[in-house]
Amino acid sequence: MANIGGLRYPLISDDPNIATDIRNLANDVNDRQTKSVSDMGALDSISDMRVGDQVFVVAEGQTATYDGTTWSVRNTQWVFPTPLNGWSATTPSGVIGFNSTPAYIRRNDTVWIRGIVGNGSAGLPVFTLPSGFRPTSVKSFANHIFGSSSELQVRPNGDVLINQAPSAGNLSIATLDCSFLLF
Repeated sequence: MANIGGLRYPLISDDPNIATDIRNLANDVNDRQTKSVSDMGALDSISDMRVGDQVFVVAEGQTATYDGTTWSVRNTQWVFPTPLNGWSATTPSGVIGFNSTPAYIRRNDTVWIRGIVGNGSAGLPVFTLPSGFRPTSVKSFANHIFGSSSELQVRPNGDVLINQAPSAGNLSIATLDCSFLLF
C-alpha cells in the first residue's frame, strides 16, 4: 500500500482486495473534503493537517490546499481585512468615487494589495495577510504621497506595514497599492 498525499493506493505487488482498497480510498477522500472554514484567516487555527489536505473556504467559495507549511488558494475574491494599530481606510480630500478600503486578492501566484490608509502608527502592521498570501521574503515598495516618503513592506509573517522615512514628518495618509509573486 502506498500513501500519496494522504491517500492510500494499492501497489501492483499487493494482494488484490478491491472492496478494502476502494473503501480505504473513499474514506481518505472523504476525510480530506469534509472540513470547511468561514474565511482564509481561520485556516491558521486548523491542526493535524497533512500535505495535500484540503479545506473549503466559505468566503472564497474555493478549496485551500495545505503544502506542509502554508495554505494556498489559486484564485480568490477581494478580501477586506480589518485595519490594525489605529490605521483606517481614508479618502484624500478632493478624490471622488475611489474605493480606498484596504483589500487583497490572489490570482495564481500573484497577490495584489490596494487601498489608502491613514491615522495609524508607522512601523506597525496595517493588517496581516493569512497563509497562502504571504511572500517567502520581505517585499518592499517605495511610497510617495502628498510630499512624504515612505516604504510599504510585506513580510513573510503576513504583516503589511508602512515604514516612514526619518525626514518625512507626519505620515497621515499612505497607499497600499502593490503586487508581488509568492515565490
